[in-house]
This record gives sequence, structure tokens and C-alpha cells, in this order.
Amino acid sequence: MTEEPSLGANLSGFFKWTIQKKLALFSLLATLPIIFIGFYTYKISKDILQERIGQGLQQQAVQVMDHIDRMLFERSQNVDGWSQNALMNGILKGDADGRISEFLILLKRDYGFYADIVCADKDGRIVASSGERLLGKNVASAKWFQQGLSSQRVQSQDLELLEHFGGYGIIFYAPIHPQFADQGTERSDSGSIGVLAAVLNWSEILTLVNTLQILEKSEQDKSAYAALINSEGLLLTQPFFDEEDRILQKGFKMKSLQAAQGAGGKKNGFAIEKGLYGTDDLMGYAISEGYRDFKGFGWSLLIFQNAKNAFQVINSLRLKMFFISLLIIFSVGFLSLFIAHSITRPIKHLTLVTTEIAKEKDLSRRVHIKSEDEIGQLAEAFNRMVGDLEKASAQRQKMEQIVLQSEKMAAVGQLAGGVAHEINNPLGVILGFAQGVAKRISPGDPFEMPLKSIEREALRCKQLVQDLLTFSRIGKMEKDHTNLNEAIEGALSLVMAYAKTKNVQLVKEFASDIPTVFINRSQIQQVIVNLSNNAMDAMPSGGTLTLRTKYSMLNEKEAVEIQIQDTGQGIPNEIQAKIFEPFFTTKEVGKGTGLGLSLVFEIVQKHEGRISVESEIGKGALFRICLPVH
Repeated sequence: MTEEPSLGANLSGFFKWTIQKKLALFSLLATLPIIFIGFYTYKISKDILQERIGQGLQQQAVQVMDHIDRMLFERSQNVDGWSQNALMNGILKGDADGRISEFLILLKRDYGFYADIVCADKDGRIVASSGERLLGKNVASAKWFQQGLSSQRVQSQDLELLEHFGGYGIIFYAPIHPQFADQGTERSDSGSIGVLAAVLNWSEILTLVNTLQILEKSEQDKSAYAALINSEGLLLTQPFFDEEDRILQKGFKMKSLQAAQGAGGKKNGFAIEKGLYGTDDLMGYAISEGYRDFKGFGWSLLIFQNAKNAFQVINSLRLKMFFISLLIIFSVGFLSLFIAHSITRPIKHLTLVTTEIAKEKDLSRRVHIKSEDEIGQLAEAFNRMVGDLEKASAQRQKMEQIVLQSEKMAAVGQLAGGVAHEINNPLGVILGFAQGVAKRISPGDPFEMPLKSIEREALRCKQLVQDLLTFSRIGKMEKDHTNLNEAIEGALSLVMAYAKTKNVQLVKEFASDIPTVFINRSQIQQVIVNLSNNAMDAMPSGGTLTLRTKYSMLNEKEAVEIQIQDTGQGIPNEIQAKIFEPFFTTKEVGKGTGLGLSLVFEIVQKHEGRISVESEIGKGALFRICLPVH
């Protein structure tokens, strides 16, 4: 099973990218907020436009629905008033004189809202009508007649197919009471003598709905139209351009429409939903709330506007924004590549010169970049650094000669110290016997002068031996209580310049709570200098030299530990045990005497301390020195 790369691995891969790739990526990322803002603006603009158009459609639907409610209320009032006319008393005589029929004909002609107006006696026979075709018909089985005959006030019936009138229509009906006809008073509870009914001309509603000027369109089509539905979601009107008969068709209910559902929930609003013709439409809708005493039929008016047409302007803007975004991306990409090239070209030149200097060891090479920006400043700094390295290289050669000379002197001193140690004892014997004999002879003795000469020369030789012992550093040491951190600081000041020439960074990690130690300050400083120089020699390409101090224990006694750690080449395991032996060295011939680490080991031993080394090839070396506090 293949493991997914970790986040660290992904970041590591990213940091290995070239500057050109990184700059191109960041430039692309910088364009994303612009593109996001653009499309976010488009979305906000679209939402605002949708809300404005939707509110316009909703407001138009509310106004038209209110107009329809008022119109139906007026028709209801017409029928209610006519049924109370004294002329209606003629129904008892079957309108024998035809006056009621003449009255109804005039009403139909003058008002123009009605398809038929009829009067039926209490047996259900139409005795008066605005049209002769309905005279004599029996409507006793009709629902409206039965309700009208038993009611006390005007009523209405929602749109449906009226069997006796031969078509769709809304019918208003009211009872006719004899008391009203004779007395001119309000209706009583006595039985009705008939029913007055008026069928609304449905074309009036159809024309009102289908001639709406939706937004800026003068005529309705499939992209902009209106429809009236009843409480069951069935169509009451259909657009004039639609030739299919959809009115009150049981198979075409609009309950799936979000707008119709909202209207059925007694709400006005707007929404985007599939319209009557399968397109995504923006619909404004309004529910009938009735007017005064007329409670309405629960109708809903829906006004449809094709969403694609409604958002044509904003969609055109979106297309323009898309092309502008592409233009921005390509422009920023080209500009980022140009900038990246202008940055990486001098850097590549700088890298090439650096590589040549490393290979050929020619510190006279310089970078030739003429610009006043950061790259130019980097080139100037590089040239100054190479110049400083060139000077440091010359100084290093001098220092190497001095170090070589000092190592030679140390070897000579060690040899002289050994010889002086062997001479010191016989000199003491000679001096002792000479002084003893000189005390036993009297003044003026012929042996006085030779003995004094022997004593004087022996003392001079003894002083010379003492000087040799001091040079070889194996004589008696003068110790004092010393702050080890301060002593190391003093030693580091002696190797600071060499560290710069070797491109080595010195890191100090000193513990502040360590006690003072009883040491010879100068000798311990010599230990630090020798180990630091060896560590820097092990880092030819530069690195880090870390010096630490910490509280420790040595042979169950308080001690202070010094750690000197480098990031150099390391010491092979097979020679780690030999590095403290006199005259053992891994340096090239003429670059070391092999006395440095042996002298370090001897000084540490003289301080009753302990020195050890830990190292791996390629991972540097760590020297630990433990010095007792007392």
C-alpha cells in the first residue's frame, strides 16, 4: 500500500522549486482574490437583479389580483342589488309580461361583464333570461340553484363547467323574497320565490390576465406570461398563444411549483422554478385575499419571466468578466515570468562564479552585475566578501606559518622539558655537595673559589632547567578560582578571526548557574583554543562550532563540563583511541606535529579532569571536558 506524502515532504518539495516556479505560483494565487471578488460581485449583482425583478413581478401580481378581487366583489354586489328590485316580484306570475327579461337584457348590455343573467322560480324553471335560449330550462338540480333558494344573501361559485349554460364560468346568485318585492323592506325568513343568477363573462378575466404587459414586453409569449390558478393548483386561465386546452385539466396541477406552493400557503413572493413550458422562470405570485364582504376563491396569480432573458444583461457581464479574468491571468503570468527571469539570470551568474571559485580556488574572480536593486546590492556584497576572503586567505597562510612554528616550538619545548627533567636531579646532587663542602672549608682555602664557581654555575643551570620546565608546561601550575564562562570567552576572542576565514559560526550556550573552578586559566584557555582550531580545520567548507558549559559530576564530586561540538567531517572509530598520543596526526605532512591533542590531554590530566570524544563520520565530533570544582 502506497503511503500518502506527508505535509513536511510536500513543503520540502515546494522549497526546492526554482524562483520562477514560486513567483509564477504566487502571482497566480495573487490573481485569485481579484477573480473571486469579480465573480462574487457578479453573484451579488445577480441576486440584487433577481430580487428587483422578482419584487416587480410580485408587485404586479398583487395589483392585478387585487383588481380581480374588487371586480368580483362588484359583480357580487350587482347581483345582490338586482335580486332586491321590486320588479322581481313578477316571477310569481312567471314573468308573463316579459318585464323581468327586458330588465335582464338591459343589464347584460349595459354592464358588459355577464354572459347570461337568469331568474328561476322556486321550482327551478327559468322564467326570465337575458337570452331566449335559456327560457323554460329547468335548473332545479343545479347546485347553485339549491343553495340560492335556501340562502339569505348573495353567493358565488368558483369557475367550473356550467352544464346548463354550456361553458366555463363563475356564477353569482341570490334568493328573491316576496316580502322584499311587496314591502320594500329587508329580507325575512319566509321562503324564497326564486333565484336570480348571473354568469360572469370569463373572457373578461382571460383578457385581463393575458394582456398584462410583463415588465417591458408588450405581448405575452413563452418567455413572459401570466396564469391564474385555483386553490387546488389547477389552471383557470392559459396564455392566448397556447392552443392546447389546459383550463381545469385534472392532469395539469401546479403543486410542484414552488411559487404555487407559496401562494397556496397564503404568501406573496417570487422564486425561480420550472414554468409551464419546462424552462427555468422567475415567478412573482400573489394570493387572493378577497375584498370587503367578498372572501374570494383562494385563487393565485402567477407571472412568469424567463430567467435567461431576465438575467441576459448580468450573464453578458459574467462572460465579459470571464474573459477579463483570463486576460488578467495571462498578463500576470507573463509579467511574473519576465520578473522571474530578471531575478534568476543574475543569480545564475552569481552561482556560476561561486562554483568556479570553489573549483579553481581563484579568489580574484568577481561578479559583473550592474543594477541598483537588491540583486545589484547582493553582487556588490559578494564581491566584497570574495575580496575579504582573498585578504583572509593571505592572512591565513601567515597564521598557518605561525601555528606551524608554534607547534614546532611546542615539540621542542616538550623535548627540552623531558631533557631538563632528567638533568634537574643530578644538578641538585652537584649543587648540594658543592654547598656542603664550601661550608666546611675556611676562608682563603684554595678550593673556595672553585667550589663557589661550581655552586654559581649549578644554580644557573638549575634556573635554566626551571625555565625549560615552565616552557614545556609540565612544571608546577598556579591555580585560582575562575569563572569558566569568562575564561572561555577570552579563549574564543583568540579564534574569532580564524573562524571568519573558515566561514564557521561560533555558537555559545553557557549555563549561568555553574560554580567557579580551581584551574590555571591560561592553560585551560590553551585547551579551548587547540580544540577549537582542530574543529575548524575539520570543517573546510564552513559549519557551526558550538561551545557549552553545564553542571556535572566527576567521580561523585561536583564538576563543570565543557562541550566543544563541530559539524565537520568526523573522526573514524579506529583512530579515536590514538588521537591523544604524542606525535599522532591525521593532517597532511607539514600541517601538524601531533602534539596539540596530547598537550590538551596532559593539561586536563594535570587538573584532575577527564576528556572524551564522541564522533561519527560525516556528523562532526563532540569533545567533553570535565573539571572538578575543588
